[in-house]
Amino acid sequence: MKTKIIILTILMGTFLWSCSSKKATVETEAAVEAPKAEVAVVKVEAAEYINDEELGYGHTDLFDESTVEIPKFDYTAGAAGTVGNWERSFENAPPMVPHTMEGFVPIKAGVNACLACHLPAVATALKATAMPKSHFTDYRPAVVEEGGLYKVDAKEGQVVSKDLGANYNLARYNCTQCHAAQAKATVLIDNQFNPIFRAEEDAKKTNLSENIGEGVK
Repeated sequence: MKTKIIILTILMGTFLWSCSSKKATVETEAAVEAPKAEVAVVKVEAAEYINDEELGYGHTDLFDESTVEIPKFDYTAGAAGTVGNWERSFENAPPMVPHTMEGFVPIKAGVNACLACHLPAVATALKATAMPKSHFTDYRPAVVEEGGLYKVDAKEGQVVSKDLGANYNLARYNCTQCHAAQAKATVLIDNQFNPIFRAEEDAKKTNLSENIGEGVK
């Protein structure tokens, strides 16, 4: 009985090995006969690099500024009171300084020659542009402490406006941080911006104090 079982086991193993061998042979033949997949060949052209000296309009080495020369600008030479005012760049834009800045800068603490002509008390007599009301107004809300935290003393959307009377706001003391002198310079790209003023007088006059809340309220 045991002999029959052993012989049967050997026969079954031989049969299974024969089947797997044939299957492997068929798969191998199929793999050999199967057509090879075509591989797309992409030809990469040589990249063209732009030299850093060709970038921008300066045409200089971006990593070495030792050879860069800043051109000298011919600033307006007209004395104060002898030249007219420039049209503003846009409504309520800080007006440009039309006269020479020689002797007016740098502005230092306690030394501001601009105030000699542009304070409202003397501007009219000197036919100079008077500092507007916005320069005598404090728009900064106070900072208060509440529960160990600090916050501004103003509601959302509220425009704080404190009239300082005849005292100008010291935040406006450094005139040249907003008002720049005119210069005759060659521009590489012309300015195509065309300002639109709601009123003709807005081209040379401010209305900021009346419209300070626009876009906020």
